[in-house]
Amino acid sequence: MDKLNQLLEDIRVNSGLAEPLDETMYAIGSGGLRRLGGMTVFPNQVYYMGASSSPDGIFVTRVTDDTVTYKQLYSMGKEQRIQRPIADDLIRQGTETWLKSGYSKYHPERARKFKALLAGKKQPPEKEEDYVRWEVDAVATNPPTGKMTRETDPWYRAEEYGNVGSSEDPKHGTVYNITSVTGLELKRLRKDKAFKVLSATSEKR
Repeated sequence: MDKLNQLLEDIRVNSGLAEPLDETMYAIGSGGLRRLGGMTVFPNQVYYMGASSSPDGIFVTRVTDDTVTYKQLYSMGKEQRIQRPIADDLIRQGTETWLKSGYSKYHPERARKFKALLAGKKQPPEKEEDYVRWEVDAVATNPPTGKMTRETDPWYRAEEYGNVGSSEDPKHGTVYNITSVTGLELKRLRKDKAFKVLSATSEKR
């Protein structure tokens, strides 16, 4: 950080500025000194955050002039807080990385929304409850008989919603245990005529 502070001091002196520059506003990379930030972050929105090739999904809960507060999507657990300029920069990088990934073509609506958010266009708020994960027990409403194919096997259809296991129950027959089901996917599963949901337990930690 001494090198960065010296660079900032040189910039301040050369620019004739009276006040010292805040080191949290800048970073040193292969291209030299660059200012952090670059986008407007909105609360109650999903983004990806991070400078790596595998950024983390986050749900932003609050935004102030100084900080961004968020929860990790995979757990929706304890809130975390990060300085605003750093958050703006990492969220921009992470969301752009997701858009360049193969996932974007399978989620066109999410890709459209991310592009709008990156452009500073406010989008309809999302709900935290839609991203809480659930463990669900469900049964097929019309279990296939005879030899099953990938198209007729309920297991593969259940994989659309989460990670799948199964067990045999005297009353219900084959019960599909589906984990890591988001609130959004649980709503969709309850409407899926191929399944009947027996129970749903929050995995929130």
